Amino acid sequence: MYKNTKVDSKNTELFELFKATTNWHKARIKCIVLIVQAMIKLQSVSYTKIAQGFDSNATYESNLRRIQRFFAKFYFDPILFSKLIFKLIAVVAIAFIWAYLAGIDKHENLKPIKTKKHGRKAYKHNTNPKR
Repeated sequence: MYKNTKVDSKNTELFELFKATTNWHKARIKCIVLIVQAMIKLQSVSYTKIAQGFDSNATYESNLRRIQRFFAKFYFDPILFSKLIFKLIAVVAIAFIWAYLAGIDKHENLKPIKTKKHGRKAYKHNTNPKR
């Protein structure tokens, strides 16, 4: 089984994105958010794998049936789907830029490790680590 990384879907940006873009009710939004999170976590689009990766207390069989019912009874509007894709791309681009800038900042403020007289690097050993 896969490790459960429980996220309260009511407070995620993904939940808010779907809520703002669609006029779906909370249960439908929660289901699609769980599906998207499981797809990202497992890097798969297989219903059986996604059902195993759901962050819920339900059984695997219940999650699988929930996914099947969701796609069997629901029609995706192509225009709505394209809006969601563009918004998701924007969110990913912002996250990438933020991570890139954080990396540049860390790199620019990095202090070089001093070299001792014998030629080896001088590492600072932390004798009292914070836990």
